[in-house]
Amino acid sequence: MTLRSSGGHPEDDLSRVNQRKPWLIKTSQISIGLRWVEPPVSNDSLSPVVVRVVLPIGFTSTRENRMTVIVAARSGKHVTVAADRQTTAGGSQMENSEPKLFIRGKYVIGCAGDVRAAQVLRYTANWPTWRPKEEPDWLRFVVTKVVPEMRRVLSQANEEDADVITLIANRGRFATIYENGAVMADRSGRTAIGSGSAEALGYLGKDGPWGPEEIVTAVSRSSATDIGCSGPISVADTRSLEVFTQDDS
Repeated sequence: MTLRSSGGHPEDDLSRVNQRKPWLIKTSQISIGLRWVEPPVSNDSLSPVVVRVVLPIGFTSTRENRMTVIVAARSGKHVTVAADRQTTAGGSQMENSEPKLFIRGKYVIGCAGDVRAAQVLRYTANWPTWRPKEEPDWLRFVVTKVVPEMRRVLSQANEEDADVITLIANRGRFATIYENGAVMADRSGRTAIGSGSAEALGYLGKDGPWGPEEIVTAVSRSSATDIGCSGPISVADTRSLEVFTQDDS
């Protein structure tokens, strides 16, 4: 994570330190206000003291704490994706009327993080068609074609700094796209995002294969132990390209 002051220029930051002026550090996830106070013992140094920390509703300062669990794993020649349905806003927990998974073309897509940004991606992005014979490098395709389209629509909606992680699957491949546009294509054959990801991956282990039942169970385990995950479980795969919902039991 890169921290920048409100001015955004390092020389401005240094000037504020030298002049002992109030200082504001801002990122897309957090803002921290600083002021300078005299230490209890008389000397030439001053100490910065945090006087304000602001977190947007439903956010924390690390990506692992997004209140969600979405799991993807290869099942034969296809990918199965499963997700919980809880939406968290401050201290309130809600079951969203629409699943976190959606289908666009041959993609199964799920988003964790900012709800507005996820809706922009769901309803306005023109997801590029992946043709393996023309572009066999899946990671390159996602980096050069998918990410620019995502950033385009988010920028148009004034959500370019939104805190959202997107998991996409197509045919037998999947990738995780982070909020800064970085792409991770896990070679292990399974991945997970959101606050319940550690529990889900721990259940799946490192060695496949993983069937759809195991992937659903991974989400169910996370829902049982993580306060940020609950509700019916949505399931989709890159073969049927349909989203199904089942009770979390």
